[in-house]
Amino acid sequence: MLQKGIPFHKSLRTKLVIVSIIVEITMLGILLSNSMRLLNQTLEEQTQAKLSAISPLLDSALSARLFERDHAGISEILSKLMQSQYSSFQYIVVYDGRGGIYAQSGKN
Repeated sequence: MLQKGIPFHKSLRTKLVIVSIIVEITMLGILLSNSMRLLNQTLEEQTQAKLSAISPLLDSALSARLFERDHAGISEILSKLMQSQYSSFQYIVVYDGRGGIYAQSGKN
């Protein structure tokens, strides 16, 4: 029943090497997956912290201009914020009371 020319028996050493390689590849996949998840979580937490820090400042800077309906002033503030050396924001939007976009800055 066995075909000639095809080795049927593999040494124990070869089997152990194959199993070790499979285990290492699996562990590497798990490690990479976990690292990517932690990196994503860290980036999300940093972004949330930045938003929490800048939100009161932006609120106080925009409140009077929103009350006066100073669209140009709001756009100028947003542009300056985007150009700041400390800013890592790519896009900022100010919505009106009905959920429409009142002002925006950056690449959407």
